[in-house]
Amino acid sequence: MCNFLSAIVFQSGRVHADPEHTDSHEDMIAALDLKDDREFARDWIRVEFTPKDGDYFDIDSYELKVDEATTPVWFDEDRRAATENDLRSRVRQMIVTTDRKIILGGCWLIPENINIDVVKSGRVVWCGGTVNGICGGTVNVIRGGTVNEIRGGTVNAIWGGTVNEIWGGTVNEIWGGTVNAIWGGTVNEIWGGTVKKDHRTPPAPAGQEVD
Repeated sequence: MCNFLSAIVFQSGRVHADPEHTDSHEDMIAALDLKDDREFARDWIRVEFTPKDGDYFDIDSYELKVDEATTPVWFDEDRRAATENDLRSRVRQMIVTTDRKIILGGCWLIPENINIDVVKSGRVVWCGGTVNGICGGTVNVIRGGTVNEIRGGTVNAIWGGTVNEIWGGTVNEIWGGTVNAIWGGTVNEIWGGTVKKDHRTPPAPAGQEVD
């Protein structure tokens, strides 16, 4: 499984990443129409740039990993350092540092104490602040804070915090936190946490905690 932040690095020095849409190397390889049948003759490699302890907001903790069986000679220490600087700069620009009325597109990391009125598209890798409405796009993880409404898009996992209402879209997994009301949409798996009211028909799956 490819992790945030994945990229393709070329021998020319070009770094290609498309975190708004995917962290899959295979998706990027297909989109760029690259040939992957001769590893030792390629002029590109797969890399991942991830936080050492899972803290997406600690820019200095990110480490670069070559996601290949071997590392080519051309990817030397200078090229590695240049790639790290490039990707570190990209991650820094994804961190939301002020409250916003709306997010349209892009890839974002939302820390605690940040308020976003609406996310209409794009991707939120980490949400710890307050989002009033999710209307589209993808949210990878909600770890804390408050999401007032989910009306569309996809939320891959809720691990904590509070979601006040789910009206539409898809929530793949609930592992923790509190969901006050589900009015519609799809919730695929509930492994923990609290769902206070589920107004859908048929009723909630067995094992779901409902007040």
